[in-house]
Amino acid sequence: MKPLICFLISICTIFSACRDYEAEKKIDPHLRVKMEELIRSGQTDKKLLILFKVIEELNEAHQIVLQKKGIHIQANIRQIYTAVASTKSIYELAKMRFVIYIEPSKEMKRKMLIGTD
Repeated sequence: MKPLICFLISICTIFSACRDYEAEKKIDPHLRVKMEELIRSGQTDKKLLILFKVIEELNEAHQIVLQKKGIHIQANIRQIYTAVASTKSIYELAKMRFVIYIEPSKEMKRKMLIGTD
């Protein structure tokens, strides 16, 4: 019985790690670095302006779920959305199946390049 439980736990752990890896791949590397800096400095609630692309335009139900997770949509053009979200919320967004990619907004990219906050 114990070997079966250990096997199931190891499979679940591997599957969970793969899912996190898949979610992290959706986040732009520069944005991921910025998020890690915020986590290390204890600023996980700091709001970031992001762009994200989805498979198809979001319906009202999707938008309600996003809002409950702390992702506040500012605007969209078809499947590309601008939103304000915390580091934790961005990770939650990346885990969603309908999300293709998440990157910093143009303004945030510019600030990251010149080194201002």
